[in-house]
Amino acid sequence: MWQIFQVYSGQTMSKDNLINKIREKEIKANDYQKCDEYWLLFVVDSIDRAQDQEIEIEGMNDIKSNIFNKVIIYKSGFDHIVMLGE
Repeated sequence: MWQIFQVYSGQTMSKDNLINKIREKEIKANDYQKCDEYWLLFVVDSIDRAQDQEIEIEGMNDIKSNIFNKVIIYKSGFDHIVMLGE
């Protein structure tokens, strides 16, 4: 039985843009309440075409944060999880 559905190709998450976002959050973290650990979570909403991006795993592990103990990228709908710097 044939079905009709829409398919489109998305874009790959920019490593440079991700690093810039991490640096922006690190600056804001100076105003955070003192904690033992800081985690940063990025959520990519796969339903929103403006946000939908492929997460390329290769080359992402060398991204480190000076403030956040863990940086996590989560793509909803697919349950893709990438933990950076591990």
